[in-house]
Amino acid sequence: MKGLVLDVLTGSQSPMEVAQAVVVVAMGLFLVVVAGRNLKEPYPFGRPAGAMLLVSGVLAVVWQGPVLLPFRFGSEESAGAAGVLFFMAVPLSVLLFVLTSFSTRLRERKESLETVERQKAELVAAEAHLRSVLENAPDEIAIVDKAGCILSLNHVQDVSDPTILLGRPVFGFLTEESAARFRAALGRVFRSGGGEEIELRISEGALKESDDPEGSAERWYYARIAHLSDEGDGMAIVIGTDITARRAMEQELRQERERFAALSDAAFEGIVIHQDDLILETNQAFADLIGRTRDELIGRRLTALLTDDGENPAGLDDPGEHHQTGRLGHKDGHTVHVEVQRRAITFQDLSMRVTVLRDITTEIEGRRKDRMLRALFGHAKDAIFILDGHDGTIHDCNPAAAISLGLSRDDVIGTRIIQHVAEGGDTADWSKVRASLATQSSIWAETVQRRADGTTFPVELSISTIGDDTHSGGSMLVTVARDISERKRAEEQIAATAKKLRTVIETTNDGIWEWDLLTDRIIWTKLLPAMRTTQGEGPMMSADTFALRIHPEDRAAFGLGAAESRRGSSCCQEGLRVRARDGGWLWVRCIMTPIRDQAGRVVRIVGSMQDITLQKRGEHLQKALERVKEEAIRSQESSRLKSEFLANMSHELRTPLNVIIGFAELLASGKVGALEPRHADFVSDIQKSGHHLLQIINDVLDLAKVEAGKLSLEAQVVDLEALVSEACDNLRNLADEKQIALVHNVDPAIGSVTFDPARYRQVLYNYLTNAIKFTPEGGHVQVHTTIIDDDFFETCVEDDGIGIPKDDLKRLFVPFEQLDPGMDKRYQGTGLGLALTKRIVEAMGGTVRLESTEGEGSRFYATLPLRPPAATPLLPRGQLGVPHVPHVLLHSDDRDERGRARRLLAADGHRVETVAGLDALIAAVIDDPADLLVIDPVGLGPDADASLDRIMAAAGPAAILLYGATEAPAGLADRVQAVLRHGDGPEALRDAVRNAMPMPPGSSRPAPAEVPDETTAETERATESPDGARGP
Repeated sequence: MKGLVLDVLTGSQSPMEVAQAVVVVAMGLFLVVVAGRNLKEPYPFGRPAGAMLLVSGVLAVVWQGPVLLPFRFGSEESAGAAGVLFFMAVPLSVLLFVLTSFSTRLRERKESLETVERQKAELVAAEAHLRSVLENAPDEIAIVDKAGCILSLNHVQDVSDPTILLGRPVFGFLTEESAARFRAALGRVFRSGGGEEIELRISEGALKESDDPEGSAERWYYARIAHLSDEGDGMAIVIGTDITARRAMEQELRQERERFAALSDAAFEGIVIHQDDLILETNQAFADLIGRTRDELIGRRLTALLTDDGENPAGLDDPGEHHQTGRLGHKDGHTVHVEVQRRAITFQDLSMRVTVLRDITTEIEGRRKDRMLRALFGHAKDAIFILDGHDGTIHDCNPAAAISLGLSRDDVIGTRIIQHVAEGGDTADWSKVRASLATQSSIWAETVQRRADGTTFPVELSISTIGDDTHSGGSMLVTVARDISERKRAEEQIAATAKKLRTVIETTNDGIWEWDLLTDRIIWTKLLPAMRTTQGEGPMMSADTFALRIHPEDRAAFGLGAAESRRGSSCCQEGLRVRARDGGWLWVRCIMTPIRDQAGRVVRIVGSMQDITLQKRGEHLQKALERVKEEAIRSQESSRLKSEFLANMSHELRTPLNVIIGFAELLASGKVGALEPRHADFVSDIQKSGHHLLQIINDVLDLAKVEAGKLSLEAQVVDLEALVSEACDNLRNLADEKQIALVHNVDPAIGSVTFDPARYRQVLYNYLTNAIKFTPEGGHVQVHTTIIDDDFFETCVEDDGIGIPKDDLKRLFVPFEQLDPGMDKRYQGTGLGLALTKRIVEAMGGTVRLESTEGEGSRFYATLPLRPPAATPLLPRGQLGVPHVPHVLLHSDDRDERGRARRLLAADGHRVETVAGLDALIAAVIDDPADLLVIDPVGLGPDADASLDRIMAAAGPAAILLYGATEAPAGLADRVQAVLRHGDGPEALRDAVRNAMPMPPGSSRPAPAEVPDETTAETERATESPDGARGP
């Protein structure tokens, strides 16, 4: 190819020459391929044409091939000669090719014509053969069109010339019913192209038009219809078989069978007609005998159904009459015993047998039961008598009856049954027995029988009617007498044991219960006295209900004990707690013992519960007493050391400190000479430090007095406005140093109050100094004094200082407790101020509380009475002999309602603590358990029932009173002692609290104070609700 391109580029070969060479070479190759096909043709001119085409192709390649190839083969003269020969061979090759193709087409046409002629001849032969078959066929065959008209017909019975029927419709010869069936079948055949089979009846007189007048008899045909052709209108072939004789025979056979069925169905025995063991006919009685239908039995072999008890299974080889017993297999599987009778008969020259079968199953079962009853009668351990129902005469008895009476069987038969009954027995009066049997088939009674030697023994009698005595004309009775001497002795022993057991149970205070493991129910024979409720908790409860009465912390231990008992071991558990009727907890000792059934399985657990609450309380009291003694010894030692310390502080510290302060004041006055400014600053520092130290010593001494109950209060009528103004003025310089604005505001409605002004001033100073200390420069400190009601007023010191974290609020008002401890603390102080303030306010009959938000400031409150409370001595902490003061925890989000209830309960001598909010209530219950919880459900959130569950879980045995509700939740009614509404009045609240308050042993109800509303020692807890709002 590269050479060819170079030849074109250099001009040695022109493009026209190259194109001519390509065309000629391609033509030569095509001629070679066509030549190959023609060489294979066997027709004339095929092979010569192929040879010439091959030669022309080779010449074309030899002629123009050198132009396309890079090398030359042969000379130019030879190539030119090849070209000349090519032009001469091509026309000849084309002529031969055309001749070959023409001869091929002629030969194929000839073969096609020969095939058509051969097929026509075969078709004619087939038609002739089919016509011959149709004419000689026993069946009547007709070709019909879609309209049902006869196109062709082989022959018709009783019609000499069938051609007279051509063109007539087939259904014209049929009855109306058969014609409708034929039309429907023919239409289905033409629609589906399939076939149909039907029975047709030619109507009487249909063929009267034929030349044979006798051909009008009615006939039945079995017709088969098939589709023949889809061309044109289409045709169908109808092949009819005359079944008139068969129908007549079937009709005769049905009549014979109906006559046989009518006769045989009237018989009670089963009848079978069979030939060579093949069942030809049977009656309904035989079909019912084996639970099958007659159609199921006809055609089956009799030997497959019947098994004879003799050596000849079916009796088929016995030419005469045959009698035997046998067994039939019922369809549902049970066996039917029959008596078999066979006899040979002849019917229409056919030898057959008739077998008659009678059901004797009941007779055989009766004989078998009779043998079994006789065996039982003879070997029974109980005494059995057969009696005459009229007078009780014994007709028969078993050996056990004779032995029980101490007589022989012959001596017993013929006597009356009442002769063997002791005087006073239930069956001694035979007329009563007859009267009872007149209304019931059997009676049961216990009586006493007498032996031949005169001894008696208790028996249990069963008397039943068994039938009529044909000899006496009366009913027969069977009497079964069982000796129950051993049972009576066992019953007496069981009754004596049960009586002893009842006595033990009634005298003990233990709870007795039985746990049925199959039903999972617990039945209480006796409840613990402390668990009995006025509502009468039933003696039966489920195991789950019982588990709920066990303390949550003890349920796992009880479950382990129960599991051990289920495994078959007894167990004893000490120190379980169960719920008492008053809502508290009982300490019990629980013993569980498993009970097994005959198979050895544990089916029940019997348990007892012993109340050991007093024992546990004694143990706790003993431990508490030991702790109290230890605390008393430590307290006495601490008191002694504290007294020595205070005496030393009072004398050893205050005396020299007063001297230092006095000399410093003398130096500062200038009476001993003028001081330089630097020295004057030193003296001023000495004065301030001395006064500060003296104040600390005084606070310590005052706190000690309060705790020892020796703090003295001097009540005076005081102008509250002047007192607050004075305190603020005294501390104004301290506030000015930090540029803090100090303002105060006193409600004019307060006027004058009666209390100790010095102690109030001390409280106010402590609040104000704290506020100034923790307020940054430029802040604000405010004093608000407002009246609460007719009995109390409230002083609030508010600042915008650093505030107090929520977790640190509970650490305030505690002696020596500081929120900023350590040597590097930012704020100086001893931690005594707020603790002393709280004790002073409580001693004055008031309460303290605070509200604070970290980073925003704090508000310290002191609530005090307008008049002095009744004298109540303050006892030292830990002092023995202090009477029990009932502790009431009062919860409500309504400040006014909380204040009224607090004053009312405090006036009754209760120690009242008030809280607001659910979290504060639970924290108060845990920190200082109360005797009584007064709860307002409104403040418990949306799910009050769940909140009450949490409170009760934390409250332990504390009594519950719902204040502000209409009813207790259904699941907590047993824990709630009372329910009150806000509008029920103060007396109702007072009475409910007194009745619900659980009193400890040896204590009494608190006596009301002489002056109401002024004897409370209250701690108000500040709380924060989830939305950030503060409680009062």
